[in-house]
Amino acid sequence: MKSWVKLLLIFGGIGVVIAIAIHFENQRRASMTAEGVATVTNVTLVRDREDNSEETTVEFSFEAGGAPVAAQASLYGDQRESYRQGQQVRICFNPEDPVVADIREQEPCGG
Repeated sequence: MKSWVKLLLIFGGIGVVIAIAIHFENQRRASMTAEGVATVTNVTLVRDREDNSEETTVEFSFEAGGAPVAAQASLYGDQRESYRQGQQVRICFNPEDPVVADIREQEPCGG
């Protein structure tokens, strides 16, 4: 097989994987139609030494349907200054599966 065909197949496969990941993330975001307020319970900076990147994990708790829920969000970069333990944050969550939740300071829920 010619090398350009191999490259085309490799990059095509990578493109398909990326498209599938984007599709599932969009579906996950669209399912989060309920809005609420959560309390930040923990903030952790995670460093990836291989690609020299940083990600902040924000753990939070809230109530949905009368039951307590614990969830977390992964945010790009060092966001420790923006989120503190005990802070109230706006969230969107899936009312059918409340653990599917995300911090949404500006974006509307359901999209």
